[in-house]
Amino acid sequence: MDKVFISKNDLEKALVNTKRKAGPLTTIIAWFGFICTILWAIPLIVFWILLLVFCIPFFLIDNHILRRLK
Repeated sequence: MDKVFISKNDLEKALVNTKRKAGPLTTIIAWFGFICTILWAIPLIVFWILLLVFCIPFFLIDNHILRRLK
């Protein structure tokens, strides 16, 4: 594989040119996809955190109290 070295200025110019070439429909679709992803990801993360917070006490009870009784 060849190594390609790109300077920061070259990368910024490429991004600005790509953004300038994108039409309004592409921009709207990209923003719509970004918003849908955020609206999907935030509840998913909150749900997993709540599930862990709810399950940790029962895990500790099961491992430390109930196994000691056997």
